[in-house]
Amino acid sequence: MLKLRPLSSEDYPVIDEWISRDPDHSSKGWTSANFNGLVAFVVEDEVGVIMFLGVEGGPLARMYIQFDTGQERRTALALNECSPKIKEGLKNAGCTQLVFESVSRPLIAFCKRRLGFTRVLDSNDYITTL
Repeated sequence: MLKLRPLSSEDYPVIDEWISRDPDHSSKGWTSANFNGLVAFVVEDEVGVIMFLGVEGGPLARMYIQFDTGQERRTALALNECSPKIKEGLKNAGCTQLVFESVSRPLIAFCKRRLGFTRVLDSNDYITTL
């Protein structure tokens, strides 16, 4: 069973470690500080932390996702289970669309196939209507 909890400063070392192993995010200079100022939370299961999510609000909400390399299956299962809850919460907060940026082919394929995201032309952004 998944659990969502608010992000805390105790999570920052884990985020930074995962980013250091993520070629895309580390090359962009991401750090745990990128989650400051966002509505951010942790997705966990009985094994432990699966991913960190941060959302910038507004009618077009932008989501930031950090998961550990080698955990794609757990991440996919968690996204599949928690996405309806996230989407519903964003809709209730007045958001009409959700966008994220990625170059991860498995994540992109999963989000397109299972969650209804489509590519924004000439970008690495993917968007869905809530």
